[in-house]
Amino acid sequence: MSKQNTSRRKFDAPTAAIKFSTSHELFQPKSKQNKDTMTPSQPSEQDIAQLQLLEQNLQSYAMQRQNFQMQLGEIENALTELKNSKEKPYKIIGNIMVSTPKEALVKDLESKKEILDLRIKTLEKQESKLRETAEELQQKLLAHIQEKGGK
Repeated sequence: MSKQNTSRRKFDAPTAAIKFSTSHELFQPKSKQNKDTMTPSQPSEQDIAQLQLLEQNLQSYAMQRQNFQMQLGEIENALTELKNSKEKPYKIIGNIMVSTPKEALVKDLESKKEILDLRIKTLEKQESKLRETAEELQQKLLAHIQEKGGK
């Protein structure tokens, strides 16, 4: 019974700390002074947050691409071993090994290889576009910092 009480307290604690805004505060328009003082060349916190998000996405794409490249390497090694082997091939399905015709395994591995090649190419294209966008945004932010530092 004491376990239930402690788990309940842990659950209730974060909700008790939430600060609620009144509806009046939520729908107040932003002050005009902020809009007027901000120039188009001036970076906003949103630009910085967007750059950070782009960099996180780039890291994610790079990790996915590396994962696919590792799988591709494993498939290429399996194909090489399968083609050089004179023994009867087996395929692992779940927890068992099943005897499978060599041609069927080669066909299956070649198909997986093509799919991985396509995925890698797609990720590389997405990564390239994202990198260009991130570099443009980074240049914009750096130009503003240098401009601000020169004044």
